[in-house]
Amino acid sequence: MGVIRETQASIGLAVHYTLPTVPPQMCQYHDVKDGAQPVCDADRHVKTARKKQVRGVSDLERPAEQSPSQEAQVVADYGLAMRTVMRDEGKYPREPPGLQLDQNLPLIAASVERVMAAHPSALLKRRSRLLSV
Repeated sequence: MGVIRETQASIGLAVHYTLPTVPPQMCQYHDVKDGAQPVCDADRHVKTARKKQVRGVSDLERPAEQSPSQEAQVVADYGLAMRTVMRDEGKYPREPPGLQLDQNLPLIAASVERVMAAHPSALLKRRSRLLSV
């Protein structure tokens, strides 16, 4: 028999008092989470800084909204992709969102570049500049 518990002292004393012969084991999830806290905090700062660099997504969509063209729809779709990537909260500590943001924004930028190579567009060029920051 074993007991898995959190690191709270009161719980540890209660378990020891109730089951004195059973060796307690700390919850591994909480140990990993607590150990990864400094990395998670740093990742949060990276994500915040990266989001500041790519601000202005909606500013690029406003001119596109006035034009019901296919180009405007593509710009709106890329805006949605950027907002989705920036809102992703991830799951600490295994899927840090700052790292995911740094991985996904270049993928969106590469996609914009491929579309611009095939169909040059002033609106997409502005989107590309925003992503290249």
